Amino acid sequence: MNIEIAYSSNKPLAALEYLTSNRVDILVTDIRMPIMTGLELAKNALNAYPELKVVFVSGYEDFHYARQALHLKAGGYLLKPLDDDEVLETLRTVVAGLDASRQGRERASNRILDSFGFIKSDFLMHVMEGSIDRATVNAFLEQYPVVHPGRPLAAVIVEIDSTGSPEGLARDAGS
Repeated sequence: MNIEIAYSSNKPLAALEYLTSNRVDILVTDIRMPIMTGLELAKNALNAYPELKVVFVSGYEDFHYARQALHLKAGGYLLKPLDDDEVLETLRTVVAGLDASRQGRERASNRILDSFGFIKSDFLMHVMEGSIDRATVNAFLEQYPVVHPGRPLAAVIVEIDSTGSPEGLARDAGS
């Protein structure tokens, strides 16, 4: 299934610390744990990464837990004792959902990138013509960085107003 276990712990606070500082795609957590429940862990992790998929494991058939898991848009709710086939099927479903979401984001990103060349050229043309105000330039650059952060935007404009005759070119070059 192409899943790598990035972190494993039996301490929810340690898991939360890891989850808030590392991007994770899937969280598999027990519902009832000391200090912090799996539901609380999932809520905090989802605040950091809303795309995170959570699979809850529980020894309790209490609908209250299942309802809360559904509210958190759980990718699965597995009851103990765990059935290997059920675990694998749940993980396959979660991975397929993540793959579909990722492919959708990539298609949208590619559409934006395909049009970005035109947008960037049109934007730069307006900047060079002076037909765009500084606030709009700053807002555009904040939303769509044209250059790497920390590097200033620089432009060179070369315009020859002569008729193209050798005398006109020589005169322009001398001024």
